Amino acid sequence: VAVLSSGSVSFPLNRPVGAFYSGKNCGKIAVLGSCHMFSDQYIDKEENEKLWDVIFRWLTTSEIELNAIDAEDPEVSDYHFIPDTSKLGDRVRVPLQEGDEIPRDFTSLFDMSLYHLDTSVLPDAIRAYSQLRVKHEPLQLIQPQFETPLPPLAPAV
Repeated sequence: VAVLSSGSVSFPLNRPVGAFYSGKNCGKIAVLGSCHMFSDQYIDKEENEKLWDVIFRWLTTSEIELNAIDAEDPEVSDYHFIPDTSKLGDRVRVPLQEGDEIPRDFTSLFDMSLYHLDTSVLPDAIRAYSQLRVKHEPLQLIQPQFETPLPPLAPAV
């Protein structure tokens, strides 16, 4: 039963790093990914001493029982294997494949209808000025007025 996992903020994500096993007619065993967490320099960090105490209490006594629901469905994610890029690089493949014959006039390959300027509605837009009784005149530039959040500068005397 996986009892200790790496969590979502460490690498590898949500992978079991500690497990307990107890047989019916045999003893108990606790398996850890690394025993360095119980070395002198790490025993006082991240509450590793409490973990040490729980593991040895489970091994030596029968006062700690595992939750059966959590034991059947531990929260660990599946492995995501990364491809071996050095072996993939050794297998040379042709990056280009045979295609159609390229025409002499290559501009015929472009679809100009995707990006074009359509002025067919311009007369309707100009007629809308008279229908809405709005003056038809070119737009004028409005000078921006910026507010200064700091007081005006004064020379030091």
